[in-house]
Amino acid sequence: MSGRLGWPDFPIVDRRIELLMSYPASWTTIRRARLGTTLVFLGNGLGIGAWSIEIAELKARLGATGFEMGGALFALAVAALTGMGITGRLAQRYPVHRLCLLAALAFVISVALPGLATGIGGLAMWLVLFGASNGALDVTMNSRASLIESTYDTPIMSSFHAAWSLGGGIGAALAGGLVGYGWPPAHVLGLVAALMLVPMCFAARGGAMGAGDASDETDPQSVRRVASCEGRRWPPRLLALCVIAFCALLTEGALTDWMSIYLKDALGRDAGAFSIGFVAFSVGMFVGRLAGDRVISWLGRRRVAMAGASGAAAALAVVLAEPSLISAGIGFVVVGLGLANIVPITFSVAGATAHARPAGIAMAATTGYTGLLIGPVLIGGMTHAFTLDRTLWLLVGTMLLMAAIGAGALRVRGKRPS
Repeated sequence: MSGRLGWPDFPIVDRRIELLMSYPASWTTIRRARLGTTLVFLGNGLGIGAWSIEIAELKARLGATGFEMGGALFALAVAALTGMGITGRLAQRYPVHRLCLLAALAFVISVALPGLATGIGGLAMWLVLFGASNGALDVTMNSRASLIESTYDTPIMSSFHAAWSLGGGIGAALAGGLVGYGWPPAHVLGLVAALMLVPMCFAARGGAMGAGDASDETDPQSVRRVASCEGRRWPPRLLALCVIAFCALLTEGALTDWMSIYLKDALGRDAGAFSIGFVAFSVGMFVGRLAGDRVISWLGRRRVAMAGASGAAAALAVVLAEPSLISAGIGFVVVGLGLANIVPITFSVAGATAHARPAGIAMAATTGYTGLLIGPVLIGGMTHAFTLDRTLWLLVGTMLLMAAIGAGALRVRGKRPS
């Protein structure tokens, strides 16, 4: 069969030509945009990783009680959710790459601010700015990643989240090392903020992706389409994706906060053995996201999400039923591998499902991060009525629920291009 010019048909070449005609930006520009967005994910992870280490140090230096520190962190969480909602609406009318760079700049500045606090009130004020900028950056960088992914024939969302995981590990290790040398939080967070400027500046040099970055969401026709859809109900599929995001991040947050406590109780005879859970989980998450795009291209989003959630549920069940160094080490690696790609998959599909890409991602991110906040509190509250090992079986249920909902919500709609 011949093509338009009498040449044989080459589906891959034809697809590339079609994309080049649809997106005035060259492939070089698109690849540069992908690199820039990856660096934004890396920088965001760097800041969050460093901040997670400094929480305990700030609490001790300020002499804050657990209740006071919890209130300050709650202010951060509320600000993050508010920032996500507002940015999701703004991104429907303004170019995503510009909002992303503004949010990245605000995040870099806000990372250094908590270290300057002299009291719990000042810390709460700085954390409001930190949370709002992080929420705004989360929506815009995921929206930009989803838009760039739409120009490729294969999934690439997991590679962005792998960069975030890598940045988080580097930030935590750097902050932990500096704290060990006696550096105060102001110096540690200030240095991390300065280091974050490096990937953010490279990302800024990448500039816009071209018409492909703005036209999808901000051209006049799209703005009219968004305005006409604002009063409509959200698609049921998007609501199902939000439930998956909620369960995924609820599970991740609960495991992050409680797995070490559970293992310390279960493996108390082995000094320091409890740390194997978090290390194994982190390794599984990073490796899973690093290889995620290739696996998703091979098996498809639905199969990866269902198999990942089911496998993670089975692995956690084994750890809870027979806790040991071996079961914890292997089991939490499998849990990390299984959960690694569920959030990237959910954000990617949510962006393609909603009437406007940033709106779908903002909705999934907001509900997901609500689960991230509720998870640790829910497990902690249930321990007043049940033992911790029994309470953690709830997370086995949430992972099975993700697999069940994903069977329908992640089903391919329509024929995928060659």
